[in-house]
Amino acid sequence: MSAPCWYTDSKTLIVKGANAEALKLFGYSMEEFIGMSAAHLISVHDHSRIEAMRAAEKWGEVGSFTFLRKNGSAFSASLRWHQGEYHGALCDCIIVTGVGGTGANFAGCGTLECRHPS
Repeated sequence: MSAPCWYTDSKTLIVKGANAEALKLFGYSMEEFIGMSAAHLISVHDHSRIEAMRAAEKWGEVGSFTFLRKNGSAFSASLRWHQGEYHGALCDCIIVTGVGGTGANFAGCGTLECRHPS
């Protein structure tokens, strides 16, 4: 199974792309998910951690954060994060490497492709 992953614009945090696994995990359709702010996916308790990580440009395995599904339920997920080019724009690529309480662990993103800028 591919890892849930999505891309956000590096400046605005607007979701630019996602795979089917991310849509299933969050409970959104592609039309609902694309264009929304990633801040709506993250628990308010983790907003400052995410902002500090982005400001420090910390990439790779970045730990576990609390996210919110469309139905309002919360879940914990471990992430790998990097920047790269997605459809010609500098984006943050967020890859779920594990979901708390499910035992699910993921390897690669599968259907989405991000190129590191040269």
